[in-house]
Amino acid sequence: MIELRNVSVAFGPVRALSDVDLLVAEGELVALLGPSGSGKSTLLRVVAGLEPPVAGTVVIDGRDVTYEPPQRRGIGFVFQHYAPFPHMTVRENVAFGLRVRRARRELIRRRVDELLAMVGLEKFAERRPHQLSGGQRQRMALARALAIEPRVLLLDEPFAALDAHVRRELRAWLRRLHDELGATTLMVTHDRAEAMELADRIAVLNDGRLEQVGPPGELYDNPQTPFVRDFIGDTTKIGGVIVRPDELELSHTPIDEAAEAMITRIVDLGPEIRVELTLADGAPAEARFARRRFRELDVRSGDVVWVRVAGDALVDQRPAGRTRVSLASGSAAS
Repeated sequence: MIELRNVSVAFGPVRALSDVDLLVAEGELVALLGPSGSGKSTLLRVVAGLEPPVAGTVVIDGRDVTYEPPQRRGIGFVFQHYAPFPHMTVRENVAFGLRVRRARRELIRRRVDELLAMVGLEKFAERRPHQLSGGQRQRMALARALAIEPRVLLLDEPFAALDAHVRRELRAWLRRLHDELGATTLMVTHDRAEAMELADRIAVLNDGRLEQVGPPGELYDNPQTPFVRDFIGDTTKIGGVIVRPDELELSHTPIDEAAEAMITRIVDLGPEIRVELTLADGAPAEARFARRRFRELDVRSGDVVWVRVAGDALVDQRPAGRTRVSLASGSAAS
């Protein structure tokens, strides 16, 4: 378990973190999500003992470790740009932490064999890091972090340097591994899809402050601040009403509670299609559709269409809830 109580960090006159409270339950995977400069990595470094807070308390498994050095916190840390020992084999890299702790040779051999099998690298044990792919190096990094059997696992954007296909594969693999091990994990990411796919809960940070913490679906459906609403899911505005692009429907003919618009661009995103619109007042908007549904619409750039909300929508005045809207009047009803 990780508990942060009123943690603040300052770099000179600049506050990097302000009064952050966060609880990560035993066996839970929590993602720290936010834009660059929001304080995500700083918060992770505070938990790791690499950055001292100017105020607040850090508790791991019920023990106050605020002023404990990293090596006494029982943590495993995987950085974004993992730097293995290039002259060592994969086996030697994974065993390094155990050797530093003077573990028995037989224990080291058994533990390393278990980890290499767990991360799928047993066939690459005698290779050097430069002979591995980027994804394989990250698996080696995770095995090395797990070798010391840490109480807490900290991941600082571990897949950011990898291409999109490898990232998707490793996300699914990491979630399976986490469920198997039951480690308490805190992960930094700026990738919204990564956080929503991997995490049990997401902690959204903005400008050093914790905006909201909750399961992915809760943050998407019930954002508590305008920042969370816009950062967790794409939004578009029609007549002063803020909606999700996938909450809109289009029609070739006028329909009730619909606004007139022209399709200015259609963007093929693979599994979904983005339809960019210009409303009658000149304001831009967009709608998104699953590929099959888009084909049924039979629309093209330059078409004049009518757009309305298909379901519940978010409105400017009510960022913390869901309300039914009428585009014809711009009104909202609870």
